[in-house]
Amino acid sequence: KFVALSYRVDGLARLRLMPIDAAAAIVGSGAPVSYSDFTDVFDVLSKADKPFYPHKDDLYSVSLGGQRADFDFDEIAVHVDSPTGPTRTYTVALQPPPATGVARWRARFLMEDELEVEHRRGDYCCKMVWCPDTESAGPEGVVARAAAATPFPNERKVPCMVMYRKECFKPGKNPLFITAYGSYGETAPLEFSSAQLSILDRGVVVASALVRGGGELGRAWHHAGRFDARRN
Repeated sequence: KFVALSYRVDGLARLRLMPIDAAAAIVGSGAPVSYSDFTDVFDVLSKADKPFYPHKDDLYSVSLGGQRADFDFDEIAVHVDSPTGPTRTYTVALQPPPATGVARWRARFLMEDELEVEHRRGDYCCKMVWCPDTESAGPEGVVARAAAATPFPNERKVPCMVMYRKECFKPGKNPLFITAYGSYGETAPLEFSSAQLSILDRGVVVASALVRGGGELGRAWHHAGRFDARRN
């Protein structure tokens, strides 16, 4: 009943939807299907019974909740993941014509993963920080293509997810725990970890560097972490 477009923006997973009849009409007219023909799932979730709005102090990834063998099914599950809190799941149902755009979809809040500890999402901040890269080695063409996949095409910068407890954050004074992995084109999961709460609540800043070799920024980013460009 619909077409789902899964993609990434600055390393973060995003999702857009289009009714299959709308896609068929575009293809039948001979016109190419474009990104703007799809509806952003964030816009759909903002109209849910328990609306979801992206917050400036947080990072989010959006994904389909599994696959169905029934192609006539008109409802799907959508997961919203964030490092600051447990996964939220919504159902998104296709509405009949003449509704168009965002109105063609109806979102309903389904559940939020349960926690065994007291936790308030708003106590924490998670941001993407683009760090200058001055030590990389590798063919200039390969590295340049990787840079072109970032918002800074003329600079060498690496995205790094940084998270901290707001009331404990003192710029330049907090201890830092950082991890990094970039290989096989794999993407770092953007998910909540209750195990990190203990060190976050004691003022430790937790960071994850999305170094070249991973798949967060596409094939060029992956290839720029292989062979003679591996030292990054």
